[in-house]
Amino acid sequence: MKKFYFTLSVAVIALSLTVSCGNGRADVPEGSVEVSVGGNDIMMVRIEPGKFVMGGTSEQTECDYYSEKPEHSVVITKPFYISQTEVTQELWEYVMGSNPSMYMAHDDTEKGLPVINVSWYDCKEFIKKLNELTGRKFRLPTEAEWEFAARGAGKGYSLPYAGSKFVDRVACMATNSEGRPHPVAQYGPNEIGIYDMSGNVWEWVEDNFQQYKPGELTDPLVHANDTLSHSVRGGSFTDRQSKCRTSSRDGNWPDYKQTNLGFRLAMDE
Repeated sequence: MKKFYFTLSVAVIALSLTVSCGNGRADVPEGSVEVSVGGNDIMMVRIEPGKFVMGGTSEQTECDYYSEKPEHSVVITKPFYISQTEVTQELWEYVMGSNPSMYMAHDDTEKGLPVINVSWYDCKEFIKKLNELTGRKFRLPTEAEWEFAARGAGKGYSLPYAGSKFVDRVACMATNSEGRPHPVAQYGPNEIGIYDMSGNVWEWVEDNFQQYKPGELTDPLVHANDTLSHSVRGGSFTDRQSKCRTSSRDGNWPDYKQTNLGFRLAMDE
């Protein structure tokens, strides 16, 4: 049995700051939190409560009318945290003891690749172990939280992609990926310093995948049954630009694994 030596440090960010990794990380909002687990830094970006219109809004010009309509108002009543990047292979391996990913780093320049080939069930087991290690309250984001964060928590509402109206500035996708995922944070961030919410890998969220309902919703969570299809968000390195829009969504069975499917973390206070 492999033995792990665990170190943990937490820093509460009193002011907006820039943290360095890869090409240099973007500013994150006041109150964000950095957690270090076995030398792997997890920057958790603080998202304040707010209200937004979720789904196929007017700038989402290639929206799928079944999955993204009707557009509807959502109220987020509590602050939450979401990870600045997708969960990396290094963090997964430290917590779980192995790396399930098909695409792994060739050399040091590819450190920080997102973990892939993980099911929704796998993600839940990872989070359980991560919480045991850290004493924190990590979880998967709800679908509404994910889209609110992707849209810059209200700051990027008119943009079809997470941080830009030009997909190649913020997304590793079919036309620029060379057929494999890229290390996290290699493309531009969105308005609140979060990376790869357009492209790189699809991301599991907590909710079951169901068609939207009209009307205003407060802190929605569509979680009827763990065994039913769950939503995935953000598009991937294998997808065309329409799949990388902030409102684009799809669903997969919770035991499904794929080379373009990973996740990012949310966290409660």
